[in-house]
Amino acid sequence: MKRKITITRKRNFIGYVVDMTIIIDHKPFNIIKSGEFIEFYVDEDHHFLEISVPRSSAQRGSLEIPPGTEDVSYIVSVKAGILKNQIVISQNKD
Repeated sequence: MKRKITITRKRNFIGYVVDMTIIIDHKPFNIIKSGEFIEFYVDEDHHFLEISVPRSSAQRGSLEIPPGTEDVSYIVSVKAGILKNQIVISQNKD
């Protein structure tokens, strides 16, 4: 059985001009721009999600998508840092 994963990238000033790469199970999957959302389907197994900015010193965001059958939604944002920015991925509770 497939489950839907939704990734929403918040539109904010920090990092808005750069595209981010969505990586699923260590393989590049898609590009997401500021203010966009992407939906895709995965199987019930455990998966690894990463978001990165190519050619950037921003710290890559990552998390594990636990096994299960429920649809899951995540929000991607950029947190400003002193030396480099950090990509933050959090589960959308809505």
